[in-house]
Amino acid sequence: MSMDALELLKEWPGWADAGMETVLASPAWRMDAQLGGKPVKLVRGDSIEDPVALAVTFDGVPSVLLLADSPRYPDLHLLWSRRSGLPPEVVLALVEKECADVFLLLEQVTRRQFGITGFAPDVPASARAFAVQGLDVPLTFALDLATELLPVFGSLACLDPAHPSILAATREIRAHYATVSVSDDELAACVPGDFLLFPEAPDATPAWVTEIPLDESVHVVGASTQTATFEAFVTDGLPSVPPPVDLVLVKGGRDLATVRIGRVGQARALCFVERK
Repeated sequence: MSMDALELLKEWPGWADAGMETVLASPAWRMDAQLGGKPVKLVRGDSIEDPVALAVTFDGVPSVLLLADSPRYPDLHLLWSRRSGLPPEVVLALVEKECADVFLLLEQVTRRQFGITGFAPDVPASARAFAVQGLDVPLTFALDLATELLPVFGSLACLDPAHPSILAATREIRAHYATVSVSDDELAACVPGDFLLFPEAPDATPAWVTEIPLDESVHVVGASTQTATFEAFVTDGLPSVPPPVDLVLVKGGRDLATVRIGRVGQARALCFVERK
């Protein structure tokens, strides 16, 4: 991708001001991590049935970690359906022994010291399920995200800009052709049929813009907008700017007049068609 996709995402409508809950709910959510020395990705997972519910802490902040049955925990996996008949200290010892790499993963991604205080008395409905991708066997867990942990998991940096849901996002673009040096008095005096010289300077190079600057300049822009995808921006896939045919003068975010290309002698000019 030719453009910094994450920086673009930070300015994209719908994501620029997105809350952490919105980020977490996105199918594009993911987080790079390490499990047992192997690079993996965390993605959002499905709800967990019959979990082991642990009361845990992150730098002393209490939370609840729900572990799903997995062949990755061989002894615990064999005893999973019968664990309620075992002494709690035996089950907890197995959990601490066989799930240590998951605990280390959580410590790494949160950058907080992880601790276990025992079994949780309840399974919180607010726990978020995560799946670990990149392993030979399924591995899922859920975490009740305390307020202190939400910024870790709800950051825009956790979104994959190459995910189809992000690439397909759209916004409006408008052709910008030039800025015109003209005073307010000159503009006020223009009537249909009057001409303004159209600059041939470097600032007359046509370009797509997502917003017209809210400044004191008079901007010559296309009368209509087009829709462009996030993918088009990051892959330099925007179409060519069309020739300047249907044009509008804009100043301070307000349309002033429709104009068309004309000539005054040998010079290219803008002919006023209709005032707004």
